[in-house]
Amino acid sequence: MSKPKACSECPHFKTDCVIRGIWDPEAKVTFILENPSWVSTSVGATNYSGIALRGRSGVLLRRVAKVASEVIGEGVPFNAVYASGSSEDPNVKSVAACGNIWKAEWLNRYTNNLDPHVFIPLGMKAVRALGIKARKVADIRGTVMKATVGNREVTVVPTLSSKHVYAKPGLVNVLMLDALKGIRIAHKSAELASTPLSELSKDYVYPKRSEERRVGKECRAR
Repeated sequence: MSKPKACSECPHFKTDCVIRGIWDPEAKVTFILENPSWVSTSVGATNYSGIALRGRSGVLLRRVAKVASEVIGEGVPFNAVYASGSSEDPNVKSVAACGNIWKAEWLNRYTNNLDPHVFIPLGMKAVRALGIKARKVADIRGTVMKATVGNREVTVVPTLSSKHVYAKPGLVNVLMLDALKGIRIAHKSAELASTPLSELSKDYVYPKRSEERRVGKECRAR
């Protein structure tokens, strides 16, 4: 199989990618990650069928969803897409090409959905995938914003990238608090707003596999 036609203008066209993302028909939240790790892109029979959320980002997002579900007393299904599907560093062209694919998929699934839907982009390149302009993600993280996907206006709550968190593990609390804010809005829950951060992040054990430690060192060196 070949990649979709929308990929032809992408500078990462010949690299292994994760394009389709993860979709849950009950989700009210969509996480946008900057790009997958090589752990995700190296799996699959074709050069675009890697497995999303196979690495560190999957651990992080599933933990956020688990904590949120415990607090509000209901499940928190979510979608997850990549601003750029290649493990290579995202750029304007790759973000635009991948955006054409995941936005079309989202619109196809949510055209008739009148419930609120919240996008939580992790990192500045994920934020820009929604057409939001800012100098750095630290300036806007945790802020409730608006963006347009196709003909739909959506709520956006930006946060730090998983790379930030792996470089400085203490930032996991910041990312989790931002993400839970977006989930609270999507699920119309007041519970998450009044829960102490120490309660939200208790029992969280950040992955420490050797490969992940190496990635953290590379992030600090950038």
